[in-house]
Amino acid sequence: MILYRHASIKNGVEEVWCGPIGYHWYCTRYFVSNFNHKFKDPTMKKELTRMCYEPSRCKFYLWYEKMCKLDPTYKEWFE
Repeated sequence: MILYRHASIKNGVEEVWCGPIGYHWYCTRYFVSNFNHKFKDPTMKKELTRMCYEPSRCKFYLWYEKMCKLDPTYKEWFE
């Protein structure tokens, strides 16, 4: 679920965000934060956030391919 495995963090997340969509939002926040920390590109941060909240798998991969075409280092970071 999250990288921090401390019991109080996991319990807090379970109380506030129930179900799979809550976990998805929580992980997206940290994923996008880590991306922004490395690349420091506010425009791409916004696009990545939009991509992560995309409910359609096909559209997600379309966004992903567009991002990777803009800068190949993004693809390396995702892998």
